[in-house]
Amino acid sequence: MAIRTLAAATLAAMITIPLASAVAQQVIIEGDGSNACADFLNATKGVPWGQARAMTLRDGRTYWSEAAQYLNWIDGYISGFNVFAVHDPRRGTIHQVTIEQPALDAWVRNYCEAHRTSSVAEAVWSLIKSQAGGNGNGGL
Repeated sequence: MAIRTLAAATLAAMITIPLASAVAQQVIIEGDGSNACADFLNATKGVPWGQARAMTLRDGRTYWSEAAQYLNWIDGYISGFNVFAVHDPRRGTIHQVTIEQPALDAWVRNYCEAHRTSSVAEAVWSLIKSQAGGNGNGGL
């Protein structure tokens, strides 16, 4: 009886797992990445690609420009993806994303110009898919 139960559970898992992975899941994005591309473009307007700055006041505190905050968020998102890429069992098909800051900034700005209502996270995910071997399905 236990063997039948185990076999039934195994069969159910084999059927359920592919179905679960085929269903698109909502990803919760926190921080600047949840903002619209139009907001990112406003923050980076007039700032040369890859040159968003911070300033340190006499009291020693550092203040980041809004453009720098966005680019720091983008760097963190890509770094998080790279950690995933290293530890994912599909390692052979997913490549880490490496891109210089000016090129990254230019890529996201160009995407955002064409998709102003998309989120910054969507822009970065599109970049990741283009660089990491993604298939366009949102799941690499």
